Amino acid sequence: MNQDKYKLLCVQFPDHCALIHRLARENSNFNEIVQDYADVIDVLAKWRISEDPFAESRIKEYRMLRKELESEIEQFLLNAIKSALT
Repeated sequence: MNQDKYKLLCVQFPDHCALIHRLARENSNFNEIVQDYADVIDVLAKWRISEDPFAESRIKEYRMLRKELESEIEQFLLNAIKSALT
């Protein structure tokens, strides 16, 4: 498991770092979402330095994808917290 992608999430969701690492060990669906998030972050970084004429529209597209995945991850974390409380 590549720990760098989980470090990204710990920066984004610092109060849930322990939960992120637990889910990474226990939940393959969570790992798939995290991999998608890491991929989007990587592609976004490449578009930011690109001189391609379509770079700006791609940056907007990947920013939207990043936000959607962050929301999905946040919901995943909230659901894990709720199920731990019941």
